[in-house]
Amino acid sequence: MAPEPTAPIADGLVLATRTGDLDEVVRLLGELDALPVRQRVLRGLVHRCAAAVRERFGPQPEDAVFTAVAVGEDAVAADVDDLRPGVRAALRAVLAELNGDFEALEVQLGQAAREPRLTGLVHCLLWAAGLP
Repeated sequence: MAPEPTAPIADGLVLATRTGDLDEVVRLLGELDALPVRQRVLRGLVHRCAAAVRERFGPQPEDAVFTAVAVGEDAVAADVDDLRPGVRAALRAVLAELNGDFEALEVQLGQAAREPRLTGLVHCLLWAAGLP
């Protein structure tokens, strides 16, 4: 299977974020002007996050369910419904991929990609860059 044509953008975003090259991050984010491009790049970032989580936790039983606890900057657990819509959608997209719910994945990717400030995409980028 050939890589997505937007894979270099997702890869470049992760690398630039990891190395602190903010000019490159801004340049690459500027290429995400079309909704289909944003959605494909977000899909790649979600996939990276899910793959890193799977690698970290190793093989799981088929009926395992992945969940997450959202924690604010003050290290206090936050209600997921209090998260910004784009961030909430990005988190739910990662969980949907981890749990094999591909219908929910598509819905959440669509919601996160439509968010005009790219908040969900940027958070997903930070998660992907922060995971091994």
